[in-house]
Amino acid sequence: MTAADGAIEYCNSALLRLLAQNAQTLCGTSIFALLDGGANGDLESLHRAALAANRELRTQVRSSGGRFVAGAVLRRLDSDDRQRVIWSFVDARYNEPVPELALWGTEIGLWDWDVVNDRLTWINDWCEHSQLAAFSGYGHEQLWSSRIHPEDLPAYREALTRHLEGQTPPYDVEYRLRNRDDAWVWIQERGRVIERDSAGRACRAVGICLDAGERHKSARALERSEARLAHAVWGSSVGLWDHDVASDGLNWWNDWCAGVDLDPCQGSNHSVRWDAHVHPDDLPPFTRGYERLVEGTSETYEAEYRIRTRSGNWRWVFSRARATARDNAGRAVRLAGVTIDVDARKRMELALRDSEARLAMILETMREGVVLVNPTGRIEFTNPAFDRMFGRKSEELAGISVLELLDLHGRAGTRDMLFRRPDGSQFAGEVLSAEIDLSGEKRILVVVQDVSQRKQLESEITEIANRERRRLGADLHDGLGQELTGISLMLRSLSKSAANAAFDASPELNEIIALVNHAIQSSRRMALGISPVTLEHGGLLPALQTLIAWSRDSYNIDVRLRVSMRSPLIIGESAAAHLYLIAQEAINNAVRHGNARSIAVTLRANRVLVSLSITDDGVGIAEKPARGAGMGLKLMQYRSATIGGVMRIKRLPQGGTRIHSVCPQDFAAAGAPPLTAPASPAATGAAA
Repeated sequence: MTAADGAIEYCNSALLRLLAQNAQTLCGTSIFALLDGGANGDLESLHRAALAANRELRTQVRSSGGRFVAGAVLRRLDSDDRQRVIWSFVDARYNEPVPELALWGTEIGLWDWDVVNDRLTWINDWCEHSQLAAFSGYGHEQLWSSRIHPEDLPAYREALTRHLEGQTPPYDVEYRLRNRDDAWVWIQERGRVIERDSAGRACRAVGICLDAGERHKSARALERSEARLAHAVWGSSVGLWDHDVASDGLNWWNDWCAGVDLDPCQGSNHSVRWDAHVHPDDLPPFTRGYERLVEGTSETYEAEYRIRTRSGNWRWVFSRARATARDNAGRAVRLAGVTIDVDARKRMELALRDSEARLAMILETMREGVVLVNPTGRIEFTNPAFDRMFGRKSEELAGISVLELLDLHGRAGTRDMLFRRPDGSQFAGEVLSAEIDLSGEKRILVVVQDVSQRKQLESEITEIANRERRRLGADLHDGLGQELTGISLMLRSLSKSAANAAFDASPELNEIIALVNHAIQSSRRMALGISPVTLEHGGLLPALQTLIAWSRDSYNIDVRLRVSMRSPLIIGESAAAHLYLIAQEAINNAVRHGNARSIAVTLRANRVLVSLSITDDGVGIAEKPARGAGMGLKLMQYRSATIGGVMRIKRLPQGGTRIHSVCPQDFAAAGAPPLTAPASPAATGAAA
C-alpha cells in the first residue's frame, strides 16, 4: 500500500519474499525506486491515475534488481480516500495469480513446489487457519505424505506421480490428512507442473489445497438420507411417482405397482394408458381433479378411485399430487405425487355403510321399539316403533332420562311392564335390556315389545278356561254329586227293607253304599280342584285354608297359613285362581321333590300390592336343574306374569326353598266386593 507520493506504507510477507527484503527496510521507500518503468515507462502517471479514477489499472513491472517480472494491478484504497493505492502482483514468471491481499487468511491454500529440491513454499497462511502442519521448505513431500490417511495414500501418490511423469493433465485428488489435533480432515488438492527440463522431467509445480470436510460431511449426510429414502420407499405401501406433463411421461420411484398387481404404465403416453384402467364410474371426477391441478385452479389433487388390476379385479387406490414446476402461464409442467392402496379400508367402509343401511332399514320397519341409552341414562336414539308406542317424536325423546319411561334398575334381563303415554292411555310391554360396548363406551340397548293384545288374549283364554273349570266343577257338584247322593239315600232305604226279609242282603248293600259315598267325596274334591276359588265359596282365603288342611292331611306334614292384611284384598277371581294354583304347585313340589317336612304359606296385602310366599325346609331347589325339568316352575312364573306380577325363586342358605310372588291390587275390580274379608293388620294363624 502506497501513499499519494508513492512511499510504501505496508507490504505483506509474500512481497517481502519476492523482493528479498524486510519490512523495516522497505517501509518508507518509494515504490517507483523498487520497480523499473512499467509497460509505458511511467509508473508515477499510472499511480496518479489510480488515485483519481477509482478503478483498477494494470501494467507489467519488473523489480529493479531483476528478481522477478510481474503484472501489477493498481486501485485506490477507498472510494473516498484519494491518498492511498493498493498494489497487487502477478508473478509473470510463474504465470499464476498471486492476489496476496485477497488470498491471505482465506480458505484456499496456495503453494509453490520446487520439485527437484522438494522445497515447498506456501503463499498464504491457509495451513495455520486449518490447524495443519505446513511442512514448508525442504523434504515437504515425504513429510506431507506421512500425514495422509493410509487408505488414501496410494491414490494420492498415483495421481501425483502420473502427472509429474506427464501422463495426465493437472491432477485433482482428495484425501484425509491428520491435523495438529490428530484428527482426520478431508483435503482437496489440485496442482500442475509449470516448468520441465529438456528431458521432460518436472522442475516446478504450483497448486492449491481446499478444506473439503464440510462437503464430505454434506455428501455423507446426503448419502444416508438417500439410503433411508430408498429403504423407506422401496417395497413400501406407498407408490411415489414423478410426471412430466409436457411429454406425458411418468416415472415410478419404487416397485409399488408390482406389489398391488397394477400395470405401472411407465414412460410416455401414461395418462391415456392409466385412464383406460380406471373404473368408468370413477373416471370423470378423477380426470376433473387432475385437470384443475394442471390448469392451476387447484394447488393439490386428491382422488379415491377403482382401478383394474392385471388379474382383472377392481382395487381401490388413493392418489395425491402437487405441481413442482409451472410455466409462465401458470400451467403445471411437472407433477410429483403418491398413490396408496386403500382397498381393504375402502371395502370395510362400504361394508360398514351397507351394514348401517340394512340396520337402519330393519330399525325403521321392525314392530318392536328400540332405544339406546348412554351411561348417564340419557336417550341417544329411538326407532319409529318406539316413538309410536310412547306417542312422542324422536327429537322429543333424545336427551331425556330413560327412567321417565322405563324402570331399568338391574340393567339386564326381560320383564313385563305397564307403561303410560302422555295422553293417559296405557299399554303392556315386554322389556329386554342389555349392556353393549359401542366404540369403546358402555351403552344400554333396550327393546320394548307392545304385548297389550297378547296379554288381553291370554287373559281372555285364561278367563275362558276358568269359566270352563267352574262349569265342570258345578256340573260335578250339582249334577253327578246330587245323583250319587240320591242313589246313596235309596240304597240306605233298601238296606232297611232288606233287613226284614228272609234273605239278609244288608252286607252287600252297605258295601255298595260305602262305594257310592266314596264316589261322592271324590266328585266333590274334583269339583273343588277344578274351580278352587269362587265368589260363592268366599274367594282366595277360604280356598287357601282348604288347600292347607287338605295338604296337611294328605301328606302328613306340618303346613301352616299366615295372613297379614293391611288393606282389603282387591283382586279378581282369575287373579285369585292363579295365586291359589301357584301355592298348590309350590306345596306339591316341596313335598315330592324337596322332601319337605314343614311348609309355611304367607299371604300379605297392602294398598298397592298382594304378596304370596311359600317357604319349605326341604333339600332346596337345584342350582342347575336337569334338562327338561322345571315345567311347574315355568307355569308358576307364567301365572305370576299373567296377573302383572313378578316371581322370585330362592334357595335358602340353611336349606329349603322360598317362592315369592308379588302382583298389584286390581283397582279395576274395586267396585266388586273383595274376595276376602279384611282381617286385622297383624292377623296370623293356622288354618283350622
